[in-house]
Amino acid sequence: MRFNTGQTISFTLVAFVLCFVPTTQGQIDITLDIMLEGDDPTESFLFDQVGEPSAPSRLAFVGYVESHRFDIPTRLRTAFITAPDVKSPLVTTLDLHSFTMPPISVDTGLVRVPINFHTTLNHTPSAAGILVEGLGAADRFHFTGSFSASPIPEPSMAIFLTLTAASALLRRPRCAGR
Repeated sequence: MRFNTGQTISFTLVAFVLCFVPTTQGQIDITLDIMLEGDDPTESFLFDQVGEPSAPSRLAFVGYVESHRFDIPTRLRTAFITAPDVKSPLVTTLDLHSFTMPPISVDTGLVRVPINFHTTLNHTPSAAGILVEGLGAADRFHFTGSFSASPIPEPSMAIFLTLTAASALLRRPRCAGR
């Protein structure tokens, strides 16, 4: 079976799209929206994904936290974590932040403290997530945002497909009589 140049280019473009469009396998995209209250309230969220030691990945969280205390400031800590799997006690902390939020006041109302975290890892962990911890005796705060983790497509396949397309364009058709 012979392919002409147009068929070869079409096939190469379809293969390029199939290889380079990230799939949903291994991706995490979760919206968190919780109210934490009490003495040192703590919540951790660790999500499964398909781990790959040789494939880079991106982790991100965009959201905010707001105090719901009228009388005293609220202290809290956030940590972005990865693990070999969701049941593993071996957790790696990527980013740890502690901060204090002012109490609600008549002048300012609720104060939202933005949380933005973005990092690129040289591997895709089997589990990734976030930990939120109140650091006071009587905390009350709202934590909300979007957490995502996704593998980064490898450029090596693009180089191969580009060379394949270029060779198809440069190849000249052969005539039967020559």
